[in-house]
Amino acid sequence: MRPRLMSLAVACAVALALAGPAAADLGNNATNSVGTVQVSPVSAEPTATAIGEPVDAAVTVPVQVTGSGGNDASGSAGTVQVGGGHEAAGSTGSAQVSPTRATPDAAVTVAGSSTHASAPVQVTTDGGSSAAPVLGSVQLPRVAQPAPQPAVAVGQQGPIVSGGLNLDDQLTADLQALRLQAQMLGVSPSFLLAVDSVAQLELGGRIGTAPNDGNVADGSLLTGQAGPLTVAPTLAADSPALGSSVAVGGSNTAGGAGTNSALDSLGTAQVGGGNGATDSVGTVQVGGVQLAPAMTAKTPVGAATLGGASGIAPGANNASSSIGTAQVGGGNNAGGSTGTAQVAGVTVGPTLAVNGTPVGDLALGGSSGIAGSGNDANGSAGTAQVGGGNNADRSNGTGQAGPVLIGQTVTYGNTPAGGGSGPCSARRLRSGRAWRTTPRRPRRTRPCSGLPARAPCSRGPRRRAAR
Repeated sequence: MRPRLMSLAVACAVALALAGPAAADLGNNATNSVGTVQVSPVSAEPTATAIGEPVDAAVTVPVQVTGSGGNDASGSAGTVQVGGGHEAAGSTGSAQVSPTRATPDAAVTVAGSSTHASAPVQVTTDGGSSAAPVLGSVQLPRVAQPAPQPAVAVGQQGPIVSGGLNLDDQLTADLQALRLQAQMLGVSPSFLLAVDSVAQLELGGRIGTAPNDGNVADGSLLTGQAGPLTVAPTLAADSPALGSSVAVGGSNTAGGAGTNSALDSLGTAQVGGGNGATDSVGTVQVGGVQLAPAMTAKTPVGAATLGGASGIAPGANNASSSIGTAQVGGGNNAGGSTGTAQVAGVTVGPTLAVNGTPVGDLALGGSSGIAGSGNDANGSAGTAQVGGGNNADRSNGTGQAGPVLIGQTVTYGNTPAGGGSGPCSARRLRSGRAWRTTPRRPRRTRPCSGLPARAPCSRGPRRRAAR
């Protein structure tokens, strides 16, 4: 068969232009400096367009780095300045970046059905930055949170895609001492995908750290300090065509409130606040952990809900003058110790509910854990402590745990065998009846609560009559 003739025209254009004419006050100054890179405000808008049958496409990626005023790096060494209005006189190892905007945009038409996607990202500051006369600093602008651009479809309805990625940061870095202090650092995605009335997917939330009362690491080397960490993404999916939906959320955190201190230390990592590791070597401290995920799902054959909370109790930690210490939670003290691991009280309390299924309903609740608060291992070597109320001062090779509590419960109902409830560790189900797992004197047992009255009861072994 004679092949069908097609006409295809493809045109590509790339344009680079400065944001405006350089004025005399936008000059760069690097007098008496060594290893300096300075870039004035600049903008670029690369564009690619393809026109043909049956596909038309256009992609634009405008990028702009702005700034006001000139850059000064006189008497400095190892300096990078992009944009304008930066001061780094007399500094060593500095990087400074002005506000930056990027707005990738794409539009595709296939056989009359159009799809448009846009993901704007904008980095803004309140003005110029200064690093004089700091040694080894990195200064980045904070990132604004622009609203995602909604997708616009023309012609026949097609998929709708929109999204954005918001960043926020307040960082202090000392490259000479290999020190990073994150007062705030996070990412907030925003994404939407919709296909007419078939399905819709949304992604959001935030993952990052929040400010604490301050971080101090004077005289330290290889140090990382951050405020409380939060992991709270959100996901929602809905399909009217399938009659199903799922939503995931909740919040998970690590760290507590207060100030982190790692004076004159080597190799320290601290998350949250209230952690002290003065004159220590190789220390990891996290001021508490909480896990509280949440999920709801609905389908034609039933629904499920996940919730509850688990975690490690927060508080203050001390590992001054110690070597090789790991502390999670709060109330841990390991001053002058070597090789110590301490974990505060632990709680495990997830909840789960399943309803409306063909085989019945199920609910899981209650909580278990290791209780207590406050662990001491001052002047010790090789110590592991979990829970609280443990003391191993001036000891070697010690393992301690607080009271262990088990309190999970399970409830079931609307099943072919009936329903019931009780502690998970106390009963087990078999053929619709319940047996106790603890030994007892043989006797007739009563049926579980909720079982039909006609259900047979289990019998213990019969005693043989004496001959």
